[in-house]
Amino acid sequence: MPNVEPLPARFRGRPFLVGDAAAAGLSRSRLRSSDLAAPFRGVRGDPLALDLVGRCRALQLVSPRAFFSHSTAARLFELPLPLRLGNEGLLHISVFEPVRAASIAGVRSHQLRPTEVVVGEVIAPGTRHGSLRNWTGISISSPALTWCLLAEQVGVPDLVAAADFLVSGTHPFCSITELEEAVAARAGQRHVRALQRAIGLVRVGPRSRRESHARLLFGAAGLPEPELNTKIFTEDGRFLAMSDLVWRAFRVAGEYEGEYHQERGQFRKDILRRERVEDNNWRLFRFTGDDLRLRPRETILRVSNRLGLRVSAARMRAALALAAEIAL
Repeated sequence: MPNVEPLPARFRGRPFLVGDAAAAGLSRSRLRSSDLAAPFRGVRGDPLALDLVGRCRALQLVSPRAFFSHSTAARLFELPLPLRLGNEGLLHISVFEPVRAASIAGVRSHQLRPTEVVVGEVIAPGTRHGSLRNWTGISISSPALTWCLLAEQVGVPDLVAAADFLVSGTHPFCSITELEEAVAARAGQRHVRALQRAIGLVRVGPRSRRESHARLLFGAAGLPEPELNTKIFTEDGRFLAMSDLVWRAFRVAGEYEGEYHQERGQFRKDILRRERVEDNNWRLFRFTGDDLRLRPRETILRVSNRLGLRVSAARMRAALALAAEIAL
């Protein structure tokens, strides 16, 4: 690549408006140089800095009255999403009536009623949302509104998984009460029934999307609700393991096997852990996403057999109907 004129310091490593650059003396040919990308009309930036956050910053420059919402806000919050949304190329922005959303290539624009849940703030360093501390200059919908808007894009199992994530952890993004209030504020609007169905199923504790899905599947089958991400101990009170799903009265524990369990070191730890758990008269079952999506009946029966319980035909039908809603 031929030598190009260095950019002024205020334009380096961040998107900028073509008009601002021209006013600062940059020529048209400089703004067309191969070291710059054009994520949106009238915007330039370092192509290496145009990840999701960088693209959002670029779009905010040309849509300053809009805020990021729907699956884009969910991705910024790092909510667990189906693959089709986690890898989505579109950016979603919203405005409140009577403002009209701009029509921009690569962007899905939404217009919301002003009575919606109050929009979130411009995220700045030092907020309680640690992973968002570098989002200066990006306006996003509040966690509760983001969750409500996701009902336009995902089914109930993933609404519950996203809500579980929002209300869990050391520093939750919001509370179940805030989600309930957000749902109540949307009475009579589209998708509110899915939100009403999901909100009663939200729990504090799950750490992954598939853990939430497993809890929903077993609950739909009529099995007792497990404790979530909790410790189990030996008979004399020594710590034994932290398990994803625990039916303490039955001495049964369940573990979701994500991809990280395939790593060599983790694989060895898992074997030792299982031996210790079973040596102390606990029964451990392990499951993957495929067990929930592709073989739900077999998976339900595996768990019910360990619990020594029977699943009625009606409950099995309900569970299989829910399993059909579980996405990749």
